[in-house]
Amino acid sequence: MSKEHNAIYFFVYTKDAFHKDSHQNDKRFILDHGYLHKTIFTEHKNCKGIFVLKPNGEFLKYYGEDNYMDADAFLKEPIKVKSQKK
Repeated sequence: MSKEHNAIYFFVYTKDAFHKDSHQNDKRFILDHGYLHKTIFTEHKNCKGIFVLKPNGEFLKYYGEDNYMDADAFLKEPIKVKSQKK
């Protein structure tokens, strides 16, 4: 999906995550030091979520297992550009 939409992807894990040891050696995984936990993924009931940010500030936040269909649909939507008033 990232190649199709020219997007950058990475995985974030917390210090209490299962399989933390294997994540530490994979460059695609980044340890969250609390920022994402406190500001973006504020519902701490689910261990899986996705956050997609477009250049214009639109974003998609989704919790749950089957998030790729929603993310793909969101990325296929054209980016809305707001006109600037002069």
